[in-house]
Amino acid sequence: MGKTACVNKAGDEVSAVKKTCLILAILAVFVLTAAASQINIIMKDGSVITGGFLGRDSDGIYIKNEKGSAETIPFSKIKKAFNAQTGEEIKAEGQEKQESAVSGAAKAKEVVIESVPYKVVEKGEDTKKINYLKRSKPNYIMLDLDFGYIENAWLGDEIKNKYEFDRMGMSLGMSWGLLLRPFDWFGAGGYVNFELWSFPVELKSGSEIYLPAYSYGAVIRMIPYSEDKGYANEDMAVFDLRLGMRSMGTIFGRAKLPEGEFDAVAPETVIIVGAHMDGFGVKAGYRFCTADVTIPGTTKKIKIDLSGLFISMGVIFNI
Repeated sequence: MGKTACVNKAGDEVSAVKKTCLILAILAVFVLTAAASQINIIMKDGSVITGGFLGRDSDGIYIKNEKGSAETIPFSKIKKAFNAQTGEEIKAEGQEKQESAVSGAAKAKEVVIESVPYKVVEKGEDTKKINYLKRSKPNYIMLDLDFGYIENAWLGDEIKNKYEFDRMGMSLGMSWGLLLRPFDWFGAGGYVNFELWSFPVELKSGSEIYLPAYSYGAVIRMIPYSEDKGYANEDMAVFDLRLGMRSMGTIFGRAKLPEGEFDAVAPETVIIVGAHMDGFGVKAGYRFCTADVTIPGTTKKIKIDLSGLFISMGVIFNI
């Protein structure tokens, strides 16, 4: 009987110890949980609020205050909020994802900016480069044919003082040019003119002054404007400088004064401007040329001014 009582008493003591350990474990968990749920909130006005962390959303943080009541702390008044145990910052619900997305976009933008090459352009610098040394078409030869050529020479004071004029004359002719055009804006080559004085100068004495001539030389052509029209034609503006020689007389007849026929050769300089559309065009210019002529049958010389204005019509082909 006594032995049974001792056994029961020992069993009760073991059971009491187990209950005590269980209660202590539950209290420890509660204490740890309570400590883990504590939050420290630093307000924008400098004050500090400590309470139990109940939750959060996009508006604010919900805590259990010292009175055991639930309290809402809006994010608009919070400067920072931290977990009292871990020190981890507590942010508005969804704020971490937004910041992560913004950070990722910023990094992607930085990568794009760094990978795009750039050039620093000085103020006023024109980045458009014009290639002056180009030929837009495969045609490098220009054929220039003036089939209608009209000119009126001044003749000059010496010959006008020697002879009494009744009517001035006019020359008709043709002009041919062949130029090499390595660039769109430039061409150079040669030219030849054939002229006929179809209307000689008539004198009051009944005699005539007949001045047929032909010219030849080099031509430099500037083309400030051109536009491709397809095939071999184009619209263009031209400026020509011709340097050559002018010889009196042609296969159709020799030059003559009232005293008889004569020969003369003189240098000429010709300036021409023109415009062409679809291959057809008009040119106008001025010839500078003065010749010293020996009067037939004498040793006396007379100066004849062969300078004058002229106009021509013709065509241009790129070949």
